[in-house]
Amino acid sequence: MRKTSVALLFSGGVDSTYAACALSNAFSIVHLCTYERPGFFGGRVVLCHAERMRLRFPGVTFMHHFIPYDAFYSNLAYCDYLRDIKRYGFLVLASCGFCKVAMHWRNLIYCIDNAIPYAADGATVESKEYVEQNPRILMNEIKDMYKRFGVTHINPSYQEGFSTEKALYALGITEKERIKRTKSERQIYCSQHILYAMVLRVFLKNHAFSGWKQNCRVYFSARFVISVERRVS
Repeated sequence: MRKTSVALLFSGGVDSTYAACALSNAFSIVHLCTYERPGFFGGRVVLCHAERMRLRFPGVTFMHHFIPYDAFYSNLAYCDYLRDIKRYGFLVLASCGFCKVAMHWRNLIYCIDNAIPYAADGATVESKEYVEQNPRILMNEIKDMYKRFGVTHINPSYQEGFSTEKALYALGITEKERIKRTKSERQIYCSQHILYAMVLRVFLKNHAFSGWKQNCRVYFSARFVISVERRVS
């Protein structure tokens, strides 16, 4: 028997699109939540995969929403900014960490406001450089945040040795098997992602990836805990 509804962070890319397809096996209503803020481009392109999923899974209701969340991002990224520059250096430029965590904040509120007991995202094992997709950085803390408010957070795309591209192609959602990071992916684009990639590249030039995880763990855990507690209080 299918559960009622789930709110999915939906970028339109292959990972979140596969997550939506997988959720259709367990839920009768899948809320596709595309979060928007300044610096994002091509948002309407995500509707392509949303429509294809409606045709592929006619027994499931896919409800798409564009939801602004810039206030959440600004609160997390710029609070105590000057102090953090002195303490953590260039890590304050790691915008993707703030961005994704802020999305989860907003997604949690969407779940609470609409009495949705489940939340999900398109996290994958291979995307371990992102703080919200790495269990050694913030992945588990995000789950705990949802749980604190009675919402269960799941990761349907998080499987070892699994290709979301191949799975979507087999389902008939995509025209080609290899589309990740191409225009065919139908994903929303963020201009600040370039900055994040540059920060990561500079760090890895002189450090091992384990150092990246450790530094991100220290910095983003501190920012996450402070900001969440402020929201709760």
